[in-house]
Amino acid sequence: MKRSVWIGISLILAVIIYLSFTRPHEMVSPGNLIPAHAGLESNCFACHAPFQGASADRCTTCHAVADIGLRTTKGVAIPQSERRPAFHQALTEPNCMSCHSDHPRPRLTKASAVKFDHGLLKVDARANCQSCHTAPQDDLHRGPKLACATCHQPAHWKPATFNHSRYFLLDGDHNGTSMGSSTAA
Repeated sequence: MKRSVWIGISLILAVIIYLSFTRPHEMVSPGNLIPAHAGLESNCFACHAPFQGASADRCTTCHAVADIGLRTTKGVAIPQSERRPAFHQALTEPNCMSCHSDHPRPRLTKASAVKFDHGLLKVDARANCQSCHTAPQDDLHRGPKLACATCHQPAHWKPATFNHSRYFLLDGDHNGTSMGSSTAA
C-alpha cells in the first residue's frame, strides 16, 4: 500500500509540474493582468524570467524610459493631469516593481497599498514635492511657503515634526514654565 501511495503522489506532482509549464497562467498566476497588459495573459515570460521573477529590464523592452508616463508604447501622448503627473523621468533608476504590480494585490491586507519610495527620486525632484502633492488647505499651510522638508520627511510623512522655536516664541505655559504671577499674602 505504501508503494501505491508514493506512485499516486508522484503522478499528481508530475501532472502539476507539466501543467505549470504548459498552462502557467491557470496554474501559477496570482490573477489577471491589468487591462493595459491583458494581451500578455498567456505569455508569462514577457515579464518574468524563469526562476528570477519580473524585472525592470523586461519592462523596458516595451516601455522606453524617456516616454514612461508621457506616451504609450505605441507613441500616443498620455494626457497629463494634476492628479497623476509624469515623474518617471526623475527616477534615479528604473525600478518598476517597487511601485507596480501587473497582478492584483491581496485586497484584505495592508499589502494592497503601494508605498512610493521617494529615495528613488533624483535629489532635485525630492525637493519639489508640489509637483506631485497638493498642500492641505489649512491655516498652517496657507502661510509663508516653506520647504515641505521643514516639517515632513518623505519616509514618514506622518507624524510631521514642526520646530516651533524656530518660527514662534513659546513662553509662559507653552514651554512648561509658569509666567511668574505674583500673589499677595
